[in-house]
Amino acid sequence: MIKTVFLILAAFALSAQEAEFDDYLQKLAAKFPVQQAFADSINPDSILLLDTREKEEFDISHIRGARWAGYDGFSLDSLRDVDKSQPIIVYCSVGYRSSVVAVKLMEAGYKKVRNLYGGIFRWANAHRALFDDSTQTNKLHTYNESWGRFVTAPEIIKVTKK
Repeated sequence: MIKTVFLILAAFALSAQEAEFDDYLQKLAAKFPVQQAFADSINPDSILLLDTREKEEFDISHIRGARWAGYDGFSLDSLRDVDKSQPIIVYCSVGYRSSVVAVKLMEAGYKKVRNLYGGIFRWANAHRALFDDSTQTNKLHTYNESWGRFVTAPEIIKVTKK
C-alpha cells in the first residue's frame, strides 16, 4: 500500500515537472522567430548539429556528430566552411542559447536553421543516445540543480557546473 502511494505521488511530481517544462518551452519558442525541430524526427547523420552550450557541458555529453559552437564565444567565423543552404539544427540545454545563435545564423544568411525543441534535455528524456567522444554515455551536464529537475529520464546521471 505504501509503495503504491509513493509511486502515485512520484508519478504526479514527474507529471508536474513535465508540464512546467512544456510551459517554459512553449513560451521560449514563441519568443524567438526560429522553426523548431523535434527529437523524434532528427537523423543526426543528415544534418549539421551545432551544440551551443559551453565546452564543459559539451565535453560531458552531446548528440552524436554534433559540432561544438559555444554560446558566449560563438563566432560566425567558425562556420565559414558551412554552405548557407546546409540544414542546421542548433541546440543547447533547453533552447534559449540555441535560439539566440539560430537568429544570428539566419541574420547571416543561413537558410535552413532550426532549433531543437527542448534542447538536449528533451533529447535525453526521449531516451535518445548521448556521447562523450565516440563513446555512448548516460551522463548529461544539467548546468545546475534547478535546471536539472527538467531531466526526468531515470538512466541519466546529472552533472552540474563546477
